[in-house]
Amino acid sequence: MKYDFHRQLEWMDFQNLARDAIQIREGILFESFKEGKDSGIDGRFCSEEGTVILQAKRYGEYKALKKNLKEEVKKIEKLQPKRYILVVSITLNKEQKSELIQLFQGYIKQPGDLVSSNDLNNYLGHPLYKDVVRNYPKLWAAGGAVLQELIRGAINSSVVEESRRQFALAKEARETFVATRIYHEAMNMVEKQNCVVISGQPGAGKSTLARIMALYYIEVMHFDEFVWTTSSVEKLMNLDIPERKQVFVVDDIWGQVFYAEKKHDQEMSYLEQLLLRLKRDKNKILIITTREYIYQQATVKYSVIRSTIERYKLLCDVDIYTDAEKAGILFSHLNNANLASKYIWPIYFQTERIVRIPDYNPRIIDLFLQNNDPWNDSPYEFAQRFIENIRNPFAFWEDIFNRLTEEARLLALIAFISHGEMEPIGMEDLEKAYYHCLEHMKHPPNNMRNYFACISELEKTIVQVDTYYSNSDEKVVRFRTPAAQDFLLKHLKENIGYYGPVLLDGLCYLNQLIFLMDADKIYLPGELYKKALHLFIERFEKWEFSWPFEADENYSFEGEEEIKGSELYRCVLLLQLHEKRPKLESFDFLESTIKCYRSMLKSDKALAYADMIVYPALVGDCKTIGVVFENEETVVEEYFQRCFLATHYYFMCNFGEEFTDAVNCLLQQNIKWLRANLEKIVWETIDYFEDYDMYTQLDIMLEVQIAFIFKFLGVRYTQRFYKELADGLEHHIVMPDSLQEKYNKELQTSYWNEKWEEREKQEREEEILLREVIDQEREMILEKGGDWLEEKQQIQTVVRGAFSPAIKNQLLIVIENREPSSIACFLESKSGIDLLETILRTEDELPLPERYFLNRLTKFFFEECSYKPRAVYDALWRIAEWDSGSSQERDLFEKEIVEILKEENHLNILEHLQQHGIIRMSEHRVHFEEVFPAHLLLIHQIISATEIGEKAALYKNLRKEEVWNNLAFMSLAIPLLAELHTESFHHYYLCPILQDFEKETMEEQKQPFLFFSDLRWNLIFLKKIEHPLVHA
Repeated sequence: MKYDFHRQLEWMDFQNLARDAIQIREGILFESFKEGKDSGIDGRFCSEEGTVILQAKRYGEYKALKKNLKEEVKKIEKLQPKRYILVVSITLNKEQKSELIQLFQGYIKQPGDLVSSNDLNNYLGHPLYKDVVRNYPKLWAAGGAVLQELIRGAINSSVVEESRRQFALAKEARETFVATRIYHEAMNMVEKQNCVVISGQPGAGKSTLARIMALYYIEVMHFDEFVWTTSSVEKLMNLDIPERKQVFVVDDIWGQVFYAEKKHDQEMSYLEQLLLRLKRDKNKILIITTREYIYQQATVKYSVIRSTIERYKLLCDVDIYTDAEKAGILFSHLNNANLASKYIWPIYFQTERIVRIPDYNPRIIDLFLQNNDPWNDSPYEFAQRFIENIRNPFAFWEDIFNRLTEEARLLALIAFISHGEMEPIGMEDLEKAYYHCLEHMKHPPNNMRNYFACISELEKTIVQVDTYYSNSDEKVVRFRTPAAQDFLLKHLKENIGYYGPVLLDGLCYLNQLIFLMDADKIYLPGELYKKALHLFIERFEKWEFSWPFEADENYSFEGEEEIKGSELYRCVLLLQLHEKRPKLESFDFLESTIKCYRSMLKSDKALAYADMIVYPALVGDCKTIGVVFENEETVVEEYFQRCFLATHYYFMCNFGEEFTDAVNCLLQQNIKWLRANLEKIVWETIDYFEDYDMYTQLDIMLEVQIAFIFKFLGVRYTQRFYKELADGLEHHIVMPDSLQEKYNKELQTSYWNEKWEEREKQEREEEILLREVIDQEREMILEKGGDWLEEKQQIQTVVRGAFSPAIKNQLLIVIENREPSSIACFLESKSGIDLLETILRTEDELPLPERYFLNRLTKFFFEECSYKPRAVYDALWRIAEWDSGSSQERDLFEKEIVEILKEENHLNILEHLQQHGIIRMSEHRVHFEEVFPAHLLLIHQIISATEIGEKAALYKNLRKEEVWNNLAFMSLAIPLLAELHTESFHHYYLCPILQDFEKETMEEQKQPFLFFSDLRWNLIFLKKIEHPLVHA
């Protein structure tokens, strides 16, 4: 197989492929880094014998390649490597090879160190290099597999058609696929075992991963047939042809037979048989995908899963992706979306912000780019919509929700109000609630869909079915992302008039009613709230909670199962609702319930554990809403007399401020008795929890509460009693303060420091990887940018341009040397050369040196001004800050800019800037349309400043975090100012940053890595930095 590297790979992919291939050939590991544009190094290996430098060049023509390499010779002469390896993307004849070796005489030591396209193809055809090919799916497009051959011999026509469709989808997916760590692990498992089981939640990328893996075996490993089936292993049994090399994919295994017990058993039997065949036949590959919760449930039920399939399993989840992988996925989609570069830049500059959004999801990125036309937006507006769609994709979820069937929409809302924003809801409880709502609907849908059909529909988008605990058979429904819940809350609020009566009539569980009555979530209209309150009180003793249930964390009620049966906890919930929407009916009910329970405390009637721990908090809060207690001391005394567990005493603190004096007085009166009996009460509490299987409560008391119980009751928690507990129980026991302080010191100097250092090291490594991906994308955007010109095109455009002969000659020299940078940046695009033509239309020669060019540039843009346009400069500085996308208040800020400029009568100047493509204005917006002209104006302002105060102020602007984050500006400003304004640059910019760093290092022990990471743009572009700390 012969690859066309220039056509099939972008330059960065080619550079990485060249590095990977030469590393295998040489048996060494090259250091990869970005030292700046055209540094002459794509890889470096250092040893005692000297330095080996690797360089990769992707050109389509020999003439252009040779011209570029002439410049590389100068750089290599400066670097003086022991050996220089050059990899090029084109085929070289004998004469061309000799010519290039002669060009690098003394550095290319042997003919094999000049690697042409033919050489690289020879390497990749060897089995030793198969992993290299595997990492670059775009190379596979040249594969010789023909679709008809892939599925020949398939008996089931539906499998044939599905295999054709999936093969086409695989080729589409290749264009945006990023080889992540999960992909490499999956491929390694298949190579070793012929099989992998990829599990994960819906939308995690399992099917895409399976398609790409299958495509690799068809196009690179020359397998004969591609067979894809959904859910069932049974269909594959008749398609296994011994003499053929086949790739089998079972997508979403057991998914459609999950609820059919008999069929599920059959599938397990078929799978076991298929795995036995694979052991004997190395010409078969099996790739299985499954939802994680189905896999977990299967491991509980079927021993074959634990004994055989577990070793094939690999988890695929978005949360496992590193930031660098997320950035790679983002850039891959952007680069394949046919966007002009001006629309990619604002997104690119906010990469770190995007990949750290909690709801980051490749599927949302893909759908947004497929369905949104940017041409009616400014680049900034498009970027803001893009980012907002990832962070808070209401439109995305609204579109998904509207596509659901009526029953599925109702089920989604029932699930949402069942657990709100916290716990999931059990599958069986949700089923009961669904049918109960349908039964009570006045106008139910025709041909109502069954529950499992609706669950399957929701699973594709909004929810995921999971096991509540690992190795548990109990299934629950969770929402896939908080963003989906945010949308459902908004939708329910806006349509409460429609859904409110339906949900209230069909409620099964108290937690559903509580959610609808909570004024902070859903504000029910008056009559609906009145109806809901009546329901709450009328069925007060009959209400149940859906499973699983979690008590309100504000009340610190551990032991949810016990809380469920507590009538007083229901009073707590009603009290919370009353505090938000006070009603006489709820107040009267709470008051009567408290009085009733007080009478129970005075009697000999047995009290529930849950009621005892809830009572103090309920009494304290009822007093704050106006319930009258004639004697606080009596209320506390009544409770104290019924306490018999250590935790009862613990919850006395929940009586609150209104009862503080009464509680303290009572404890003081009983201090002698408490000191004599508290240790005995603790042991009795331990026995009680063990007798009633309340192990969660026991753990919490010993691991959290016990030290506070002693402290609250005024009794000393001794090291002796701690040792008794620790020796007699297999629990982690809270230490007394005296031991805890000593333990913390030891922990600080050993284990904790070690873990902290390990975490910091990992974060640094991930940050470096992310920066590499971001740097690579920057060069990619520049190369692919809308009117971006390669060197040959730059020359042709300048020669054809309306420049004077002298300027043409000078510009050709600028193209060759890429200096001065302030002029070279104009020559990198067609629009930049057109603008340069306009600026220099009256000039016979280039205004040089560079300072003169900046003067000419400024004069051109401000030629209509008779005075220094301070307000315009201020506006441009402020736009530079907001172009980094560091603030959510940009819209308001832009309005302020426009208003300021109106007041200062400078709008005519901005209109002039807009005519020349520097900025873009509307009624309420103004931002940079192109990067370099406006930024050069700001750089010129700094260079031309004469007063010390003005210089200091302008450099202070440059040090602002918002401007610092504007990478387009900083990558241009730093080298220019360092070269043209060296002394002031060091004095007003670099030295203050270094001084701040030294101060922070002394005061906060700041890690040097973080500093150099922040200073990356300075360190990349500065040629000479005369400061010992930087050299260190």
